[in-house]
Amino acid sequence: RDLATALDHTVVLTEFKQRATASTSALFSDRVRGAFELTLKDHGLTSDQLGISWGVEVSKRFWVGSSMLATPIVHDMESALSAAECLAPHQGRRGIKGQHMIAQLGPLELESRWRSFKECFVDICVALGQSREEIESQVQAREDACEHLRETQYENWNTHRMTAEEASQRRWARHEQRLERLSRMAMAREDKAGKRQVRNTEARENQIEQFLRALNKRWLSLLLRRSKRDKQAAKHCRAKKAAQTRAFVRAAAQQQQMKRKQERLERKERWR
Repeated sequence: RDLATALDHTVVLTEFKQRATASTSALFSDRVRGAFELTLKDHGLTSDQLGISWGVEVSKRFWVGSSMLATPIVHDMESALSAAECLAPHQGRRGIKGQHMIAQLGPLELESRWRSFKECFVDICVALGQSREEIESQVQAREDACEHLRETQYENWNTHRMTAEEASQRRWARHEQRLERLSRMAMAREDKAGKRQVRNTEARENQIEQFLRALNKRWLSLLLRRSKRDKQAAKHCRAKKAAQTRAFVRAAAQQQQMKRKQERLERKERWR
C-alpha cells in the first residue's frame, strides 16, 4: 500500500511539474500555484493528503561551490513562493561562468550583489524559523571554503584581461602603423600628383611660349614682307611718276620745239 501511494504521489508530482512548465503565466508563482491547484483538483487530493513539503534552492557556485543554498523546508506553498519571489531579483542567467560574471560586472559589483543576496537569503531563512547565527555561519563557512577557487578565478580573469589589453595595445599599434603607412602613401601620392601637375603646367607654359614665339616670328615675317612689298610699291610708284614726268617734259619740249619751228616758218613766209 505504501508503494502504491508513493507511485500515485509520484504521478501527481510529475503531472504538476509538467503543467507548471507548460503554463504561459508571466509570474513563476502564478504558474506553480495554478498548476498545483489544478493537479490536486484532478486527482481529488489536498496538500495535506499529498504530504508535500516546499523549499527553495539557489545555485551560487562562484561563492559557495557546486551544492545549492536551500531555504528551510516548509509545508506552506505560499511561504516558499514568497521566498522564491524575494530571491528572484538576485539571480542571473543560467550557465554563466565565473569568468564571464567578473568580465560583465567587475569584482566590486559582483561582491556588492553577493552581499545583497546573502542578506536577503539569511532574512528569508530567519523568517522561516532558522537561527540567524546558524545560517550566517553556514553560509560564511561555505564562502570561506571556496575562497581559493574565487581567487583563482580572479587571477585568471586578471591574466586574461591583461592579455586582452596587451593584444588590444598591439592591435592599436598595428592600426597606428597602418594609418601612418597609409598617411605616408597618401603624402607620396600627393607629392607625385603635385610634381606631375607642376610638370604638366610647365609643359603647357612651354607650349604656350613656343606658340607665342612662333606666332611672333610669323607676325614679324609678315610685317617684313608687307614692309618690303610697300617699299617696292612706293619705288614703283615713284618710278612711274618719274617716267610720267619725263614723258610730260619730253612732250612739252617737243610741243615747244614744234611751236618755235612753226614760228620760224611763219616768219619766213612773211619775209618773202
